[in-house]
Amino acid sequence: MIDESPPVSPPCFVHHDYQQFNLLWRRGKISSVVDWVWGSKGSPGIDVSHVRLNFSVLYSSELAQQFLDLYESMSGETVERWWDVEGLLKYLQGWGGFLQQEAGRRMTVDFARMHERVEATLRFALRRD
Repeated sequence: MIDESPPVSPPCFVHHDYQQFNLLWRRGKISSVVDWVWGSKGSPGIDVSHVRLNFSVLYSSELAQQFLDLYESMSGETVERWWDVEGLLKYLQGWGGFLQQEAGRRMTVDFARMHERVEATLRFALRRD
């Protein structure tokens, strides 16, 4: 499936590293999105799949699924399975250490079950229609 060309979708401005560590908050609301080094035009599925990967690595496959469900219900758009799988396949084993650096003291990354969480999210993505 991933060896196919990406699906054609109307492009929009995407972050390419959209995740909770790149959000700034003020008084309980998002005030800014930072770190636009890789910003460009592309499918919104790129950013959605990146958030899902980060939620899987740091929290749970269930949270990654909740995010996808909320995104699709609120946007009225369905994320193409190709983008979902492509984003999840960018997972690298060394991510835990890197993300722990980004998280600092705000959270402790659960390394023991990280691979299992990402694999569960990937299995779901592969079953999507």
